[in-house]
Amino acid sequence: MFRPVHASILDAIVAHPEGISVNKLAKELRGKVSRSVLLREMRKMREMGLITIGEDERHKQRRIVSPRKEIVEAIKDFGELEIKNLDEAVRLVKNMFHAYAEARKKVKNKLILEYMKHRMKARFSAILEVIK
Repeated sequence: MFRPVHASILDAIVAHPEGISVNKLAKELRGKVSRSVLLREMRKMREMGLITIGEDERHKQRRIVSPRKEIVEAIKDFGELEIKNLDEAVRLVKNMFHAYAEARKKVKNKLILEYMKHRMKARFSAILEVIK
């Protein structure tokens, strides 16, 4: 089951598509997610097929967390959030719906679609704040 804590963790991981070490991820999420919860939920997210956890070639004990390629591909069309007028806001919303519709056809993992919905809600909220 996709939970809000998974969305927070995925948001931080997706910001580093090449991967991020567990320690750096824990520092980024400090105040939002405790280290013990982070480690527990990362294991669950790996089992759900949302992230990969690999070892760093340069350091035996360092683990690198990366988002699955399907997630990066699914949200790449959400675009940047630089809105100067209402027309740009409408275009961005239209692009998000189009990206979600395309992902529904391609993506097998329903949890990725749940993450996309989370990102869309956050974007809608930000768009509404910008176009007041």
